[in-house]
Amino acid sequence: MLNQILKRLQQLLRKKQTSGKSPAEEYYADDEQRKQIIGGYWGNRIQWMKPGRTVAGWKPCDQRPRVGDWLTADMESGKTGLYRFYSIDWQHDPPDMFFAKVAPVGYVDDI
Repeated sequence: MLNQILKRLQQLLRKKQTSGKSPAEEYYADDEQRKQIIGGYWGNRIQWMKPGRTVAGWKPCDQRPRVGDWLTADMESGKTGLYRFYSIDWQHDPPDMFFAKVAPVGYVDDI
């Protein structure tokens, strides 16, 4: 599991080297990727399973996260953590439920 996270972070860092932008700068400039937030309400929610690594969620079809989408979460430090989805497992019952793995990218506030 840790190896997968490190591999994903290396991919993101390589992408930074080719684009010249930090992941947080990419986050603000990236209009094609959906931006998800920890929290929500019944039927439209994402919550931590293992904080900083895995989430569970329920999203309507038109708001489902995709691999590469961004996830933000308020941290205890007061900063906003920035993560990226790298694996999503959609469930069949209920059909709007999913489990996902995310990779930490940094803090949105640090750009």
